[in-house]
Amino acid sequence: LMPPASVPGSDEGAPHEVIGDRVVIRSGPSQGAAAQGFAKKGAVVRLFEWDESCRWRRSWADRTGWGWMMLDHEEYGPLLRPVGVKLCAQPLEPMCVAAT
Repeated sequence: LMPPASVPGSDEGAPHEVIGDRVVIRSGPSQGAAAQGFAKKGAVVRLFEWDESCRWRRSWADRTGWGWMMLDHEEYGPLLRPVGVKLCAQPLEPMCVAAT
């Protein structure tokens, strides 16, 4: 899963709010992948494509570049939710998110 070669425009990506205490930005869509940084509760991050498991989305942050962020954690619950959408504790479904 190679990252795009270019930096996304400021209007690209789906804005999501960090609702967990903090969400780690990783080098790949796996909890075993190297941590590149994190985003704190209340921060808005830009997310892009889903991984094959539909548990992770590619992210962009100016200080860390391209990375991956988990949307829902088995133990900690929801970590990221789309900006402006009512909070739901259920894991996000990619097709439902795409339709909003």
